[in-house]
This record gives sequence, structure tokens and C-alpha cells, in this order.
Amino acid sequence: MFTIDTTHYNKAKRIPYDPKTPCGYMPRPLGRVHVRSIIVHTTNGKKGTTLASEANYICNSRAISAHYLIGKQGEIIQFLDPSFYIAYHAGCVRSTLFTNVFAIGIEMHNTPTEGPCTILQIEALTWLVKQLYEKYTIPELNIETHRKVAVYCPGHKLAGQTGRKIDPSGLPDSIFYSWRAALYNKPTMTKYKVVASKVNIRTSPQINDTNIVGQLVFGDTFESVATVKDELGQTISGKNTWMHLTKGTHNGMRLDGLGFIHASNLIIVG
Repeated sequence: MFTIDTTHYNKAKRIPYDPKTPCGYMPRPLGRVHVRSIIVHTTNGKKGTTLASEANYICNSRAISAHYLIGKQGEIIQFLDPSFYIAYHAGCVRSTLFTNVFAIGIEMHNTPTEGPCTILQIEALTWLVKQLYEKYTIPELNIETHRKVAVYCPGHKLAGQTGRKIDPSGLPDSIFYSWRAALYNKPTMTKYKVVASKVNIRTSPQINDTNIVGQLVFGDTFESVATVKDELGQTISGKNTWMHLTKGTHNGMRLDGLGFIHASNLIIVG
């Protein structure tokens, strides 16, 4: 559904790294990928700014950077590959875990006066973060907002205290932490065994002559998510329950996600 634009705003090509000149980023030491966290930001520019203008600002800046920028329509722009580059996006933070060296920076195109981030932005953020936490094995608590991790720098009268940043402005804590928790929620799986001589697998949870796509036989087992819906789209239970064939095999062939099986032909085995 989503794609990552890795070419139009490639910061490493637009501003080749020079250790003698500020670039807004630096290469990671060869062979050392120490990604451990993700920080979500918002651009917080002027209301009405375009995605291109924000992307160009970040890409051209020699002071700051980010790894990704997500637009209001779900566009995903990559400035720097986090496997190879450290982006300057975090500033002073409360824990070493969230310093630039360890943190991926994701910007959302949003200004405080614009209200919440769009649904497409959230969906794109979800898709991107799932790719990243699986690739770099990032635990849930290591995905944070900039406002939570940013602190006033040494020399300031509030040094070490939070309050230096408000972003991501379009994601209040109540929404952000619910979203974060949902990323790691895994559906409850139940294991079933077929006790009829054979049972049809159907594309929808209803019996008709046109929706049969396969069969299981006595002794076959499969796993199903707990929540199942009937032909009216309602969650049901008891004798009218249908089970989704979420993970299963028959004669050595994978049937994952193939369809639904009526529960009258099954027993729970785990």
C-alpha cells in the first residue's frame, strides 16, 4: 500500500558528507548498526506549507536532518538510510537510548494549528514503523515522541528537564500511546482439530454453493484468530460460530488465510 521515496530527497547525495563542514548528519561507523529506538517528530512549520517545501528544508539543512518524512496523503520520503547514516534530529535527550547515534528520526508533516495528523499519515507511520522495528528489533517502549525524550540542554536553567519540545503536535499522548501499544498487540490464536470426515473451507462465513475454496479432513489442525464474524458482519458464538483458517496445512500445502470453517466440525486442541 505504501512506498518509500528514496531518490528525490537523498541527503547523502545532495550534501555529500564532509567531516570539516556541518552536514546535518554523519555516516555510521562501517559495520556498526546501533539502531535501538525511534523518535516521532512533526515538522511544525508554517500552516499551509507543502510537503515538498518541508522535504527540501530538511534535505538542504546543514544543521538538522531526519531519516524519514511522512506526508498528509501517506507519502513516505527517506532522506537517509538509518543503517548507514546518523541523522541530527534528537538534540539533548533524557537518555542515551534516544540520542542521534541510536535513534531513527521520523518527521510528520504537521503544524500545531492544523489539528491531528491525517488517517493516511497514521497508516503510513504504522506501516513504516513496523518495517523498522522488525528490521532493527526495537521494543515497544523504545518508540517515543520527541516531547517525551527531549530535555533542556546543559547551561539552561531547566537543564535536564522535559518541556523543550512539543512535537509531534498532531499526535497527543492519548493517541500516540494507544497507537504504539496496538503495534505490538498480536491476535489471540486458538488451535482446532477437524473431527468430521471432511469439512469445506469457504471464502466467507456462510454456506452456499459458490464459496467453497478447499477442504480439510479428519485429523487436520489449524490455528484461528479468536474474533470471527458471520454473514451479517457481527461477532458470533456457539453453534453458528465460524473460524478463520489463519494458519494451517493440508497434505503439506500451506492454506494460511484461505477462508472460513464452520465450528460444528471442530474441537479445540490448544
